Amino acid sequence: MLVTVGREIDPAELGPQSGHVHVERFLPQADVLPRCELVVFHGGSGTLTGALAHGLPMVILAMGADQPANAMRCEALGLGISLEPVLVTPNEVRDAAASVLADQAYGRAAQQWQRDIAAQPATRYRSSAPFLAESSATSRSMSKISSAPGTVSGNRASPVASHLDRKWAAAQDVCP
Repeated sequence: MLVTVGREIDPAELGPQSGHVHVERFLPQADVLPRCELVVFHGGSGTLTGALAHGLPMVILAMGADQPANAMRCEALGLGISLEPVLVTPNEVRDAAASVLADQAYGRAAQQWQRDIAAQPATRYRSSAPFLAESSATSRSMSKISSAPGTVSGNRASPVASHLDRKWAAAQDVCP
């Protein structure tokens, strides 16, 4: 499990974590999303777009701005489950994640969005669209795009991607 906490929180503040939990302030989505099966997030447009572009079902804990509307629309489209962030317990988040992963309808809906996004024609501004990614898991050819430094470009892995590969392998040993 990978948790990102943003700039304001020091990962050490969360204390020791079990071996399958990795906490970081930030990691480029282009490096992380291809390795995910599910995204648990706040419902912001950036992560939402990335999750859709990678065909990932989701659990959303919307806090404000566009997030509640995004969460409601995702639920209506069968892409995932929305939870009330102020009232939800860790066990409820875990159960929601397990439910979304167990119900293949969420994954199928997200994968259909992935196909729809991939089928869109390139635009003049495509190079600024960090949500489009080349999927090594499929034969579909899309551009691997990211404006974040240290992300995967073409077939060359960044230092972040190499670090994630090592962490991913270690997590698979603990939580296959």
